[in-house]
Amino acid sequence: MISKEQYGEVEERIMALVDEADPSITPADLLKELSREGISRELGSTIMLEMIGAGYISRQPEDWRLSPKREASSGVGIHIR
Repeated sequence: MISKEQYGEVEERIMALVDEADPSITPADLLKELSREGISRELGSTIMLEMIGAGYISRQPEDWRLSPKREASSGVGIHIR
């Protein structure tokens, strides 16, 4: 389990990586970078999918490339303690 603060840090790192990508990043590349930073693929993929569902990042239907969404629909709202 992770704390709310750790969860928020992973969310922030995912947003930073998606924002830094030019023009977008694949989920595999995102998870690879997170793994290099010590974040497990399982945790990274779970939070990434929650962020897509919450509207923080968008996914292209044809190739799954990720890009930032400027207006999030709401917070993820799921935090692990």
